[in-house]
Amino acid sequence: MKKAENIRDQLVLDNGDAKLNYLFALSAPGANIKAHEKVVLKSKDNYTNFAFARDIKGADIKAHAQVILEKRSAEYNYLFAAYVKGADVKAHEQMVLRKRNPVFCYLFAKKVEGASVEEHKQVVIDSKNTEYNYYFARDVKGANIGAHEDVVLEKRNPKYSYLFAKNIPGANLVAHGKVIAESGKEEIIAQYRQMLEERIEIADASRDEQGYVDYSVALWFLKEELAKKAKGPVKERTYPSNNTNM
Repeated sequence: MKKAENIRDQLVLDNGDAKLNYLFALSAPGANIKAHEKVVLKSKDNYTNFAFARDIKGADIKAHAQVILEKRSAEYNYLFAAYVKGADVKAHEQMVLRKRNPVFCYLFAKKVEGASVEEHKQVVIDSKNTEYNYYFARDVKGANIGAHEDVVLEKRNPKYSYLFAKNIPGANLVAHGKVIAESGKEEIIAQYRQMLEERIEIADASRDEQGYVDYSVALWFLKEELAKKAKGPVKERTYPSNNTNM
């Protein structure tokens, strides 16, 4: 039986395909782990090196980490730090920060224990990416809500103003309402109005006086903005000419 296993090992090794060697090491009882690992390491492939380190007992974590670091992929440095036990979190974090990708800075701050939230937060803010400033404010403990909100308001995207106002405690409801009203997008305006009305009812029923005031004021300002938009710009009055030659 051992001879048959050795033959299968050799066939896979001779094939030289990194993914096949990873899958064989993962699923074949008695597989020669170290031999298959050498093929994976030699491939320099991000996915198979990450997967081997994550899934194979006895894998050489440092060797696979070195491949990932050398390839400089923000995605795989994040994945390695997040999902490989024994990873050097700080080394992978520095690579993610160096790439300044708001997606993976957000994910790193959200998922990786011990992440430097302050540094990832600044990358996301500097990116001016509306979507990931909203996500960071929503999901990351220690986020600077005001700074992320400033980006969302500056970009004047009604979808993310609605989501920010709905899901982030302490959001500037009046400012987001202004963005939403000025967008003219009827569906989002209706959703925002409905959300405010529902929150007013909940605050009233629970005797939350501050919440009742905040949502009532936001609804009043929304209606005012919509009324101003409906009227349109004030036209300058014109007067008959006093020119007697006409």
